[in-house]
Amino acid sequence: MKQRIKLGKIAAVLVLASGIALSGCQMGMPAEDEEERDIPVRVTEVRVGNLEQYVEIVGVTKAEKEYSIFPKMSGELAALHVDVGDKVEPGQLLAELDDRDLRLAVEMEKASLDISRNQLENARSAQRQAELAAKASLAQTGEVDVQIEENIRQASLGVEQAEMNVRMTELRVRQAEERLNDTKIVSPGSGTVASVGAHVGELVSGQAPLFVIVSDETLLVEAPVSAAQLSLFVPGEEKDIFFPTNGETRKGVVRPLPVAAGQTGLYNVEIAVENDGLNILPGVPAKVRLPQVLASDAVLLPTEAIVESGDEEYVFVVRDGKAVKVPVQVLHAQTDLTAVEADLTEGEQVVIRGQLTLTDGASVIVMEGGK
Repeated sequence: MKQRIKLGKIAAVLVLASGIALSGCQMGMPAEDEEERDIPVRVTEVRVGNLEQYVEIVGVTKAEKEYSIFPKMSGELAALHVDVGDKVEPGQLLAELDDRDLRLAVEMEKASLDISRNQLENARSAQRQAELAAKASLAQTGEVDVQIEENIRQASLGVEQAEMNVRMTELRVRQAEERLNDTKIVSPGSGTVASVGAHVGELVSGQAPLFVIVSDETLLVEAPVSAAQLSLFVPGEEKDIFFPTNGETRKGVVRPLPVAAGQTGLYNVEIAVENDGLNILPGVPAKVRLPQVLASDAVLLPTEAIVESGDEEYVFVVRDGKAVKVPVQVLHAQTDLTAVEADLTEGEQVVIRGQLTLTDGASVIVMEGGK
């Protein structure tokens, strides 16, 4: 962890080292007059901007869509075609109920339909014969016999009744076929099977879901926030979402905000995240990262560049080959970066290595290679 450098203890060590060196000189070591040498330092550029940190709000993922699939009828579960965790598509067959009785019912209704159609054909044939008899009577006598007219009327009624019977029987066939189709349980949409409510051979009914399918192409991160934090969210705005389970950070879009708090007094904000690759599961933790500005338009320095000496805090910058001591007032400090007020210009070279050996006005040489 990088920290501001406190000069007191280091200065004590330097004084002790200087005393030892001086004693050596006094014990007969030859003294030399040396020219002032450039002190090697490493630097980085002063920046101006906002100092930010991230506030993390922990939420939980859930499926955007969830399908609870109930059997449309009661019966014995005859076959299961999927299991928990399987991916399914719209219209995919999931399970089948025992359909033996319903198949027989369809066959019986179809047989009744054949009989009704034969009866209709016989009624139409009788009607045609009655009409032919009326034509023959009219040709022979110039009039239609009363009995023949009655026969025509009865034949017409017979056709109407037979047509009605055919329509009713066709309806019963469709109903029987629909009930037969209801034994096949299919998926209404794409997703992942989250639960299966019965085993083969067990009785099922419409009272409990047989399957729960979650659509995980888009997930919702539900994050409980306070009333004060609610103002940090704007519908349609993107937020960074971090998923600890796989270490990924993804963009999410804020959904319309809740208008009322839940029972806990918090507001459940929903953020939609596209689940590309389907590698994020519903029910896992997620962290919503919200940037918070700690200092605006401030001078930004590496924390390690700042030297503390008693109540004084300062840095050294390189100007015309000289170290210039510049006092700073710390506004907000982080591990790596600190916002300060100081007489510094963006782009200036601030010393980050070698500052402990510097004095104001010392000659320096900037070493290459960064930190």
